Amino acid sequence: MVPELAELFGRLDRARGTLARGLRRSLDQDRQRLTRSVERLRARPRIALEREGQRLERARERLRLAPALAVERKRAVLENSAAKLAALSPVQTLRRGYAIVRTESGDVVASSGEVSVGAHVAVTLADGAFGARVEEVAT
Repeated sequence: MVPELAELFGRLDRARGTLARGLRRSLDQDRQRLTRSVERLRARPRIALEREGQRLERARERLRLAPALAVERKRAVLENSAAKLAALSPVQTLRRGYAIVRTESGDVVASSGEVSVGAHVAVTLADGAFGARVEEVAT
């Protein structure tokens, strides 16, 4: 049995309609994907600008704070150096009860062998000085 020509044309028209609808649906989907891609591409520069703006704002804030931080660091270093100097200061040593003894020529006495009985010495303390005469030398 041979299909009639009219039936074949009917099938052909239905297939052609199905193909056209599929093609339109495919084109619509492609158009929507393309539209979304264009929107994303347009948004990227804005997003990049926003990120760069935030990065720039953070850098600006660091620069604004930098001088104060630098001063604070220098102050801490200075205070540390001052504390070291104070610890090594002869005045601090004198305040702890020690004395500096000098001969009549002004040399610092570091050993009992540098003075003799009857010698005059100058004694420096934390709050002043006085003269003394050596009465005894122990070695």
